[in-house]
Amino acid sequence: MHKYGMQFRPAGKVFALLMLALLAACNTVARPERMVPGASQVASLPAATNMHGAIAEVRLIERAGTSGGLGLRLTLLDYDGLAGAVRKSLASRGLMEAKGAMRLEIREPSTGYGFTFPGDQPSVIKLQVFMQAGYRLIRNSTGERVFDETVENSHEELASRSEYESDIRGRPTPKLQSAVEAAVRNNIIEFLRQLGKVKG
Repeated sequence: MHKYGMQFRPAGKVFALLMLALLAACNTVARPERMVPGASQVASLPAATNMHGAIAEVRLIERAGTSGGLGLRLTLLDYDGLAGAVRKSLASRGLMEAKGAMRLEIREPSTGYGFTFPGDQPSVIKLQVFMQAGYRLIRNSTGERVFDETVENSHEELASRSEYESDIRGRPTPKLQSAVEAAVRNNIIEFLRQLGKVKG
C-alpha cells in the first residue's frame, strides 16, 4: 500500500471515515476520454525534447486494482483506458513513434477513496481519491531502465451527503467520476513532469 496508507488524520471535531468503493469491475467509474490531461495542463511541463519519438509502445503490467483492508479487489478506473490516456499524452508531446527505441510499462496502477465529514457541515463531505502507478521506461536493445518511478497523488472534492450515500450503494456519481478522473490526470501530469527531466 502506498504512502497515503488509506488513512485520514482527524483534526478538531472532524470525524474521519475510510470507505472503499463497492463497485464491480463492470461499473468502473473513470471515463477513458476524461483521463487525458488538457493542453493547458501540460503546457508548462519540461518539453523532454531529447526524448522526441523515443517511445514505441505503452504496456500495462500487473493490474493492481484497489485493495482494501478486508482483501477486497475493486475497480475505480478502466486500466486499458489509463494506458490509452498515457499514450495520447505522450503522443501529444511528440514522445511516441512506431520506430522508437524504448517501451513504457505502467506497473500496478491502484486507486481508492475515502470520505471526511466536517463536524460543522453535516450535509457536506470531503471526497478524497488516491492514485498510484509505477512508470518504467525501458531501452529495448539493452533492457536498461531509463526511468523507473512510482507516482502517488490524491485529489479532493466536496460532495453532498446524498452523493455519498449513492456511492455506498455502488452507483458511480458525477462527483466520484470527476474526482477519480482528476486524480488520474494529475498522476499522468506528474509522470510527464518527471519524465521531462530524463536525459534519455
